[in-house]
Amino acid sequence: MMDADLSKAFVMAAIRRLVDDELAEWDRTKDGELELRLVTGEIFVVGETAIRSKKRSRRIAPMLSIHHRWWGAA
Repeated sequence: MMDADLSKAFVMAAIRRLVDDELAEWDRTKDGELELRLVTGEIFVVGETAIRSKKRSRRIAPMLSIHHRWWGAA
């Protein structure tokens, strides 16, 4: 595996962990792009060789919860 492949695998594993820990959501857009939305409202587009920032989401309230397991409540 080349350094770039290792780096990409590391980043994708970190993103997957954010999603698994319910700190982010990801989905494919109608254009086929992978969009990552963090609970803080930031939105990123994950491309083949780069991650770029998109506009901040206003839809963060449903993802932010006092019962969120990351804050200690399972």
